Amino acid sequence: MQDDNGIQDLRTLATILALYVCAWTVSHFISDANLDPYGDMLENVAWGQRFEWGNAKHPPLVGWVVGAWFSTMPRGDTAYHLLSYGTAAVGLLGIHRLGLVLGLGPRALPATLLMTLALPYSTLAVKFNANSILLAIWPWIGVAWCRCITRKSSIWALGLGVIAALGMLGKYYTATLLMTLVAATLATPAGRLWLRTPGPWLAASAFLVSIAPHLNWLQNNDYGPIRYGADQGAGTINLPQLASFAAAPFIYWLLPWVIYAALTAEGSGRARLGSWFHQLFHAWRPTGTDDALFYLAVGPWLVSLVFGATGVVALSSPWAIPIGFAFPLLWARNLGPTRSLADVARRITLGWLAVILVLSPVYGWLQATDGDENHYRPRRAAADAALNEWRSRYPDEVLTWVAGIGPEATSIHFYGDPDVRPLLAPPDPASIDGAGMLFCALGPVDRPHHTDCPARMETWLIASRRAATPIRITVASEGWRFLQTRPFAYLLYPALP
Repeated sequence: MQDDNGIQDLRTLATILALYVCAWTVSHFISDANLDPYGDMLENVAWGQRFEWGNAKHPPLVGWVVGAWFSTMPRGDTAYHLLSYGTAAVGLLGIHRLGLVLGLGPRALPATLLMTLALPYSTLAVKFNANSILLAIWPWIGVAWCRCITRKSSIWALGLGVIAALGMLGKYYTATLLMTLVAATLATPAGRLWLRTPGPWLAASAFLVSIAPHLNWLQNNDYGPIRYGADQGAGTINLPQLASFAAAPFIYWLLPWVIYAALTAEGSGRARLGSWFHQLFHAWRPTGTDDALFYLAVGPWLVSLVFGATGVVALSSPWAIPIGFAFPLLWARNLGPTRSLADVARRITLGWLAVILVLSPVYGWLQATDGDENHYRPRRAAADAALNEWRSRYPDEVLTWVAGIGPEATSIHFYGDPDVRPLLAPPDPASIDGAGMLFCALGPVDRPHHTDCPARMETWLIASRRAATPIRITVASEGWRFLQTRPFAYLLYPALP
C-alpha cells in the first residue's frame, strides 16, 4: 500500500510540475516583452557559443546549459523561459526525492508542492543565471550525501563528488553547501561512521577529477571569475546587504512558510491563531546537535552570514535563491501534517498557477501603461534593423561577428542571425577574422543613457586602422503588447577587413 501511495505521489508531482512549467512559461509569454533588463540572459547566450571551462565572470555551467539548449530549441524568449522553469522543476523533483530519502514519506509531497509558491521557484526563477541553476543542483547534492551516510555506497560517493563539482561549476557559492555537509558529517553519528569508510575519499577524488579542467583553466586565465567576485565588494562589510540576506529566508519563502503553519494549526478562533504563531516558530526547530535535516536547511544560510559578517564576501540577496531547498522538508517534519494535507497543497498549488495566468495580462498591461523601459526595449526589432542595414550597405560582405560593451549586441545573434558570433567586448584585432559589427545601445530617444560605448568602439576602430564611422538606427517595439510608441537609438560601426 505504501509503494502504491509513493507511485501515486510521484505521478501527482510530475503532473503538477508539468503544469507549473507550462503555466509560468505561458504567463511570461503574455506579460513580458523582453528578457531580464540587465541582459544577463543574453550574456549567457554569448558564453554558450563555444565550449570553454570558464568565462570572465563565472564558472562555465550556465553557458554550457544555454548553449546545449539552444542547439536544439528555437532562439526566443519563450524557449528561454521554458529552460528557466524546467530547471526549477528539476530542483523540485530533487526536493521531493530528498524528503523520501530523509524518511518523510507522504509528507514530502505537500512540502514540495507548497515550495512552488516561494519566490525562488516563482517570479525569481524566470531569470536563468548562476543563481537559479543551483536550484536544480543543490537538492540532488543533498540526496547524494544522505545516501552516502546511510547506505555507505561507493556509487553514491562517486555521485556526490560529481554532483558537487557540477554545483561548483555552476557557481562557487556552492562551497557554502559543501561546508555545511562537512559540518553535518562530523556532527551526525551516521556521518562519522561514513568517515571510516572509503566513501569520503571516493567522493573527494571524483570531485577533484571533475573540477580539475576548470582549475587548470583558471590558472591559465588569470583567475578571472575569482577576481570578478572579489571586485564585487569582498573585503568590506555592507550592513544593509547583510541584513537583507539575513531576512531572505523569511521573505523569499514567506508564502509557503505561513501557509504550512496555518494548515497545521489546531483549534478554532483565538486558539487557532495562537497555534498558528506557535507553528511558525516550531517549524524551524532542530531536534538536536545531530539533526542532519536542520543542517541541510539552515547551514548554507548561516555559513553565508558568517562570510558576510567577516567581510570575506559582500552578500547579495539573489545569492539566497538556492539556499532554501530543505526548508519545507524541515517544516514538514516539525509540524507533522497528515496525508490529507497533500490534497490541500495540491489545490493551493493549482489555484496559485491559475492566479498567475489571470494576473499575467494585468502585469503586462501595467508595464505597457507605465512606459517601463525594459518592456519597450526593441531588442528583436533592433537586431532585424541592424542586419538589414548591413545587408543593404554591404551585400558582398558576410557578417561573421558582432561585439559591444555588455550583452546587448548578443541580441543580433539571438534574435537575428544565429550564424553571427556574439562577443561581449571588442576583440583583439589580430585574433578575429572576417567582417564584423560593433554595436552600441543608446537607450530611449527621449531619455538617452550615459554610455561610453561609442567612444570605446571608435577608439578600437582607430587602433585597428578601420574607419570609425557610425550608422545610427532608431527603432520602436510594435505589436499588441505596446500601448505607446517609444523609439530607441542604436549605433552600429562596420568593422570591415
